[in-house]
Amino acid sequence: MRTTLDIDEDVLAAVRELGERERKSAGRVVSELVRKALLSREQPEIVSPEGYIGFRPLPPRGVVITQELIDRIRAEEGI
Repeated sequence: MRTTLDIDEDVLAAVRELGERERKSAGRVVSELVRKALLSREQPEIVSPEGYIGFRPLPPRGVVITQELIDRIRAEEGI
């Protein structure tokens, strides 16, 4: 079914990135994510930083990290 949605740019970038990785259309990715959110009855488990092994998680900054962004930073840094 076709419809028009007003989606924030960062959300659309994340949907497109996920779609490319999973070889799915943006519409299918959005449908699957919304369906999961609507059907989810449990709250996500909150894990303290001490519960992780390896890298300590950073607090969220409201920025979507895409492969394109990583590639651009690598090119700028010469990595």
